[in-house]
Amino acid sequence: MWRFEEGFQRNEEDQWYKKENADHNEVVVLSTASPYKFPAAVLEGIGESAKGDEFDVMEQLHDVTGVPVPKNLAGLRSREVRHRDVIEQGDMLAYVLKRAEKED
Repeated sequence: MWRFEEGFQRNEEDQWYKKENADHNEVVVLSTASPYKFPAAVLEGIGESAKGDEFDVMEQLHDVTGVPVPKNLAGLRSREVRHRDVIEQGDMLAYVLKRAEKED
């Protein structure tokens, strides 16, 4: 039986199922996430090497698979960058509180 807390490990999802169902055939794990969420990893998974920036990699994935780039991602390259701050995890609360003060 599948146990999410125990079994979710990237690229090893079938290990727990196989452990408890050794007499079954091979396992195929299906995911509902868009291949464009992690296009470089998808390309690597199908034997291709990702080349260029994130936008180039999305185009490359489209060229290789024929899967359309989602509309919400297709136009991002030409849009203005609105958020440039990079915050360390431990500094996140202070950053949010500081930004919230500026909004008042």
